[in-house]
Amino acid sequence: MLLQRRDIMPAPIKSRDPAKPEPGFFRVRLIKGGPQVAARLFTPCPVDPEFGHHIDRSRHLLAEINGRLYGSTKMVWWVWLTGRRTTGPDFEYLTDLAGWCRNHDARDPMAKPHKAVDPRTMRPAF
Repeated sequence: MLLQRRDIMPAPIKSRDPAKPEPGFFRVRLIKGGPQVAARLFTPCPVDPEFGHHIDRSRHLLAEINGRLYGSTKMVWWVWLTGRRTTGPDFEYLTDLAGWCRNHDARDPMAKPHKAVDPRTMRPAF
């Protein structure tokens, strides 16, 4: 018997309009053959310097790629057009993993995501 319940069926994939980038979480590769790193598009929420309250969100998007902020629209478009959508917890995991690899395991591909992964020089998985 096939499953007919909608609550256990996966949600349909929402197509993206290339002309209208939206905030969200993504996975991108910084170079062909490199590991996937965390990226997100978001609208910053500026703070009023006099009162310390949040002002309305600005209308432009910023990109955060592998923990680094980019304000250029070129990077926003690059993430929007080439990135694979992911979830918030997955974004947090990839960000934490990249930080851990930079501090503790310099030979891991996530420690140097700007270099392509060479399977011949990698350590065995186990």
